[in-house]
Amino acid sequence: MEFLYLIIGVVIIGTLALIFQRYRRKKALKLIQLDSQNLTDVAMEESLTNLKLLNESLADSVLISDVWGKGVMAFEYQLEVKNLTKADLNGLKNRLEQQLAVQAKAQGIKGYQQNRAFVVSDIWVKDDILHIDVSYLVNKATVEYVNDMNTLEQNN
Repeated sequence: MEFLYLIIGVVIIGTLALIFQRYRRKKALKLIQLDSQNLTDVAMEESLTNLKLLNESLADSVLISDVWGKGVMAFEYQLEVKNLTKADLNGLKNRLEQQLAVQAKAQGIKGYQQNRAFVVSDIWVKDDILHIDVSYLVNKATVEYVNDMNTLEQNN
């Protein structure tokens, strides 16, 4: 009987340790996501202002990694635009990535394994709303996400 109590005690302690460890990991990930989001928001606001696409302060970005997986630092921005066509998007994407690179350099932000810090991972217009997904290449998961998005884009 004592042996049974010992086994039950070990199982309970092990379960509590796993729950605590998971809680700490989730909390650490949330802090990293918030920091990454703040850095990306600042870089995007400066970049969009320099491109004269932003007349007021930038609305809060939305973390899209809940869809794509844990650790992916990708954020969506939405802007009202007029007369922007699909043909304009590639040029805008390139100019925005150049501005983001300038902002990253100015702020001393570096990407994972010497990659660039920011990349426009997706851009589209729907109902006069410009949607821009920006990935902060701070870890392997985000780099793999961007590579997957590029593969999808090339196959379509």
